[in-house]
Amino acid sequence: MKKTINMVVLCVALSCSGNVYGAYDCSYTSSNLPSGYSLGNPYLPDSKCTNTSSAYYCSDTYKVCDKFYMCSSCSSGYYPTTTTIKGELCNSVAYSRCCKPCTDCGGATNDWEYYNESHQRRTIQTCNCDGTCSTTYEYRCYIGYYGSPSDSASGCTKCPGKGYANPGSKYITNCFIIPGTTLNDETGEYTFTDECYYTE
Repeated sequence: MKKTINMVVLCVALSCSGNVYGAYDCSYTSSNLPSGYSLGNPYLPDSKCTNTSSAYYCSDTYKVCDKFYMCSSCSSGYYPTTTTIKGELCNSVAYSRCCKPCTDCGGATNDWEYYNESHQRRTIQTCNCDGTCSTTYEYRCYIGYYGSPSDSASGCTKCPGKGYANPGSKYITNCFIIPGTTLNDETGEYTFTDECYYTE
């Protein structure tokens, strides 16, 4: 019954419309619930925690808080790790839990590398809490192309004519003619003395 009453109070405070939880900007406040603030359900500690400390993340706008039990020490084979999670009320919290050491990551440099004529790729490796390593890829357009690719096969368009663009360019307005480039048209031959950028 007490939990039901608390949730009703929170919904009144937040003007609940069906999708409130985890939607509010919060910041670390203290190890104690501030006076006049409502509390959501506490975020229980990781089962591998051997020592915890309390932390309240609160929205000053709505006077509500999430309570977290942060891990300061862990069982053998685990170590305290800070990760960003979503709470019951707060949308981003630096939460400390116990994770296994990650031994399979580290081969990626996060540097952009040539992938094909129009794309560059970089490898992103992330340590998971269970000790495994996840590998993902990010793409951007290579020299002379612009766009916002999500894969290696599309999303990049070649700059018009003799247009040049630096790696990572997203818009046609990033394309330009390099100084010293000579062009010919019906009016004759001319040489660009400055960078000349394309327009939409």
